[in-house]
Amino acid sequence: MHNLTEKDHFEYAWRHFTVIADQRLKTFNFYIIMVAAGVAATLAAFEKKEAAWIMFSVGVLNMVCAVVFFLIDERSRRLVEIPKMVLIEFEEAKDWKLFRTDAALQKTLWHKITSYTSAFRLAFFSQFVFGLVVVVAAIMSMFQDLQESLESGQRHRRHSIQEKTLQLPANQSSGIYRSQTPQWLPSPSLNSWRV
Repeated sequence: MHNLTEKDHFEYAWRHFTVIADQRLKTFNFYIIMVAAGVAATLAAFEKKEAAWIMFSVGVLNMVCAVVFFLIDERSRRLVEIPKMVLIEFEEAKDWKLFRTDAALQKTLWHKITSYTSAFRLAFFSQFVFGLVVVVAAIMSMFQDLQESLESGQRHRRHSIQEKTLQLPANQSSGIYRSQTPQWLPSPSLNSWRV
């Protein structure tokens, strides 16, 4: 290992850089597939309006997916910087300017905005916000369903109370409730009250 030439050092750093950079892009490609699956699951959950808990679960999964891929990408970004610094040192010794020019350009605002890191972060943030909106919509749907259920129960109780107060005894045929006189008392008549 001590007999490595300068070319071997350069190739080692270059292979390390390409493997990690390639891994970062492949991870993002897998992330795009996960986003498509997440959006499809969200749309399917919205079609089943009675299952707000499914919408809630899908929203949380969208948020978790965004956070997990953000963390994976942050690690890959840090790892890709290690061989990049070695390659920049190698370029300085040879007076090359590929990575040094890129490093200088990345200090400008426009190149920071148009970098892979910014694009990936925007995608992760967008999916997180999307998941958050789905979670909020699910919670609102749950509260609306609960409120409708409570109102329906109150209407049902009021209706049954009204029915009970309006019910007539079984032997009354008239719509007006009259107290019954016991059988052993003579029935009052209008003639008995005349003087």
